[in-house]
Amino acid sequence: MLRDHSSAVILNAESLQVLRSLDNFQGQFLNELIEIFERDSPAVYDRLVLAIERNAVTDAMRLAHKLKGMGANLGTMRFGFVLEQIELDFGSFDEATRKTLPALIWVEYEAAVEALRSNWWAVSKVVSFV
Repeated sequence: MLRDHSSAVILNAESLQVLRSLDNFQGQFLNELIEIFERDSPAVYDRLVLAIERNAVTDAMRLAHKLKGMGANLGTMRFGFVLEQIELDFGSFDEATRKTLPALIWVEYEAAVEALRSNWWAVSKVVSFV
């Protein structure tokens, strides 16, 4: 059974600040990381779903770890909390719980992406009047 994750924060604000500081708050580095996460995560998610559907315990745990790490680079917390449970406990989940996982992971992925997009650095939104 999955532990409740609803009270976990979506993003770690401190992690985002550190990422912003890495290019002197210009924002390009954070924007690039968000783009990479959005581009690469769905393929790993698809492979994780296949592993879950096949009840391939080792693959599901490994892919959950990989996807968790991809999000952790950007400070995703709630997404990571769900994936960590899969990484550590997938082998003990009953069939009913396993069936809920793909939708749950996707909901948390979308919440993380939405939160990351809201932190898209303003430099990409600056309009020049020159």
